[in-house]
Amino acid sequence: MSLNLKKISGKCICFFILFFLVCFISYPVKAGVITNSTQKKQLFAVPGGGWSTITVEVHYNENYTASGSNNKFTGRSKTVFFNRAYTTSCPVCSLDNVKHSNGTVFSSWTKGQLYVDTSKWENGSTYDNTTSVTYSATTSNTGTLSFMLSCSGGMPASSADSVRLNLNTK
Repeated sequence: MSLNLKKISGKCICFFILFFLVCFISYPVKAGVITNSTQKKQLFAVPGGGWSTITVEVHYNENYTASGSNNKFTGRSKTVFFNRAYTTSCPVCSLDNVKHSNGTVFSSWTKGQLYVDTSKWENGSTYDNTTSVTYSATTSNTGTLSFMLSCSGGMPASSADSVRLNLNTK
């Protein structure tokens, strides 16, 4: 009886070691992030209400994993930090959808949590998209995040800019 118990115990130990090796040892994956950002300040004249101003820093990131001669872009994020000063009309920053130069538009976004350095910025927002696309590592595709600064009743009414990424990783 004790001999059978030792065989069963030995098989169980071998099974758990094999299970651990298969489940918890991962293979290295080459992963990366392509990122770019820009800052923009806009002053708006508000008739009968003085001046409104907004300063923004907009970030655009693309996450990818390399596989042979291709990259799988597994997600992207768009983030804005801002400071505002105004009396009667509050300026805002609107982030557009991300567009790749091959025509792909990423329009489904989830608002994420953002920690803002309040010694530098008044507030901010971040959004994530997890739609995957695959391109050659030497692609000529670019990604663009457009944004607009606007102020209701202000002159100018709005001002647009963008952040662009080259998706070529070679």
